[in-house]
Amino acid sequence: MSLEIMLGFKNKQENVNGIAIGFDNVITHCKGLEIGIMCMPDNNEDLNLSGVGLNFFGGYKNLRGIAAGLITGTLGEGEGILISGLNVVNDKFKGFNLGAVNLSFGKFYGVQIGAVCYAKEGNYLQIGLLNIRKDGDKLDFSPGIGYHHSPQSED
Repeated sequence: MSLEIMLGFKNKQENVNGIAIGFDNVITHCKGLEIGIMCMPDNNEDLNLSGVGLNFFGGYKNLRGIAAGLITGTLGEGEGILISGLNVVNDKFKGFNLGAVNLSFGKFYGVQIGAVCYAKEGNYLQIGLLNIRKDGDKLDFSPGIGYHHSPQSED
């Protein structure tokens, strides 16, 4: 395995094992460091990151590691840390979300810290000005601290 370094305005490549720095990074499988203004999937392509992603706008299909920026999110499964103004999780995520607004629309297992925290299923702790938990058809609101425990096991 070799270390690759990509520098460019629009980096588009299947696999990168190393560092990708560019305005717009579209990399199917990145293992390492990905830095850019935006990192978003083109059309229906997967964007999988194992490592660290630093972007103003970062969206990943699957994430194993740390993603930070103005807006970050995962479309598929994630495990790690999201740090940004707006964190969006669409599927299953295990880890830590730190942001002004944290939104988890899938199963969440971990901790959310922010001004507004929203999560549905899972086992999680929320610390924020407004914490919202969706349990079935019911929404629970709480200031300060919120907690949810799903009786189902993690899958």
